[in-house]
Amino acid sequence: MAFEALDPGEDAATAEKNRRFERRSIFENQPTGPTPEQETTADQGVPRQQTRIAQTTVSDQAPSPPPPSLEPIPQIHLQNMPQVPQGQQFTPSYDVFKDPMIVLAGLSSLFTRQPLMNAMNYASGAMTGFHQGQQDVFKQKDVQFRQALDRAIDQNKAELEKYNTAWKNKEAKDFQNSIPGLWAEAIKNNDTLMIAALRAGNPEAVFKILEGRAAADNRIANAKALMDWRYGGDRQEQAKAIAKAIEKGDQPPVVSGVLAPAVRQILADDGFNQTQAQLEWQAATKQVQSLSGPQMVRYVGLTKSVLQTIGHVQEYAEQMKQSGIYYYNEFELNRLIKTRGNTPEGRLATKYLEAVGFLKEEVANLAQGGYAPTEPAWTLANKQVNEYYGADQLNDALQEMQKLLNYRFKQIPGIETIGPGAPNPYLPQAPAAPAAPTAPGGVIKYDSQGNRINQ
Repeated sequence: MAFEALDPGEDAATAEKNRRFERRSIFENQPTGPTPEQETTADQGVPRQQTRIAQTTVSDQAPSPPPPSLEPIPQIHLQNMPQVPQGQQFTPSYDVFKDPMIVLAGLSSLFTRQPLMNAMNYASGAMTGFHQGQQDVFKQKDVQFRQALDRAIDQNKAELEKYNTAWKNKEAKDFQNSIPGLWAEAIKNNDTLMIAALRAGNPEAVFKILEGRAAADNRIANAKALMDWRYGGDRQEQAKAIAKAIEKGDQPPVVSGVLAPAVRQILADDGFNQTQAQLEWQAATKQVQSLSGPQMVRYVGLTKSVLQTIGHVQEYAEQMKQSGIYYYNEFELNRLIKTRGNTPEGRLATKYLEAVGFLKEEVANLAQGGYAPTEPAWTLANKQVNEYYGADQLNDALQEMQKLLNYRFKQIPGIETIGPGAPNPYLPQAPAAPAAPTAPGGVIKYDSQGNRINQ
């Protein structure tokens, strides 16, 4: 580095100090102050620190740092930086192979161990390429890893088949006769561990070697299946299928697991509002829970029972043919029961009262939402179902009750699709409905809503 020429009347240390002081003053926007020559002490009349640096020569001075530049800092461009491969939705991991590969490498022959070691190196290279954004390197190493692993698996299976053929029963009493065959295969495959076990004449060690190699082979096969399931090429297609099912409402919009990021991305690309769908799903879940609660189960069962019982009472009322005079009907009904109990008329009157009483109980329970009826509920039931009404009068009252119950029942959201009694393949199928009882007038038939079918 070239240095500036020095003034003969000015030593090197003083000149350097003047330059630094002048630069500092300029960058601090301060007027130039007194020079070091002017900064003298009152008692000595010499520049401060001059005695300390006077003996310093030009050759001993370190080059002065350049003054700070006021030019703008150039921007960093990232377009050429390597990126993580975009085709991979999830970071691949070869950890699932590590333990079984190490075990197999320790128990196997040289011909099996060598491709295993190569596979481990390829796996390391694939992961390095992936994290450095070198997609071509990753794909190449991944293919080499799988090829080397397949060679190792095939070699191990071939050796195990020969060993198992030589020692078929794996029993100690047959071990001595099996040693020649085992020894030949061990020498052929350069299987040092097997050779050592055979030289020791230890059948237990040979058995454990074969068992360990078979177990490691199974673990590697399971690891391959798991790897293919997690990171196989069809994962994107599976994510698309799940996303389409969510959009159609065939699957819940709540996704998790390894496919979740890909599914969410597909839904976003399709313009599907997953937030709104999740709110709707939560509302539907709460509605199902409400409709499946114990109280609703009792209410639905009572409603359907009342609709059926009304038809029975109507049929018996039609057979009774009661008049339009309330008190006369009361007197006649009591007379038939108390004085003609075993006659057809008395027996019909008894059936009629039993059916009416049962219907009153159901109506009272229904008024309480399925809970035990209270006194007001019984009072209401007695008014709505009155056994002393005339035949036509009672029929009109029961028809009106039946119609209103159907209105109320069908107004419950989802009651016929997700409520109690709705078709559900995960519940045992209900047995066939029993045939309607036979009344004196013939067979009574009702539809699914409990309405009587006119014949």
